[in-house]
Amino acid sequence: MKVEPHDLDALTDKAGAEKIAHILREYMEKPLSYGETQKYRSHLCVLKVRGVKVEIMGDLQSYRNGKWTEIQNPRSTGIKFVSLREEKFR
Repeated sequence: MKVEPHDLDALTDKAGAEKIAHILREYMEKPLSYGETQKYRSHLCVLKVRGVKVEIMGDLQSYRNGKWTEIQNPRSTGIKFVSLREEKFR
């Protein structure tokens, strides 16, 4: 089965989102800002890298069963770190 992804989501904390937004500012489509919908809230910026939409989400929370989840970021999900242009993100 062939699958074409709609976009790429990157989960980090607020500080990581700020750092990524700064490093990749040349690809910025929507600057980093805090936003909230009925389902999600996070610090979000949108990039376009080689034609691919990339959403950077810092301190993401989801609304489930009538309440907001705990903040989801690499520390809460057990991800150690990733590196980008020689910068490490936790």
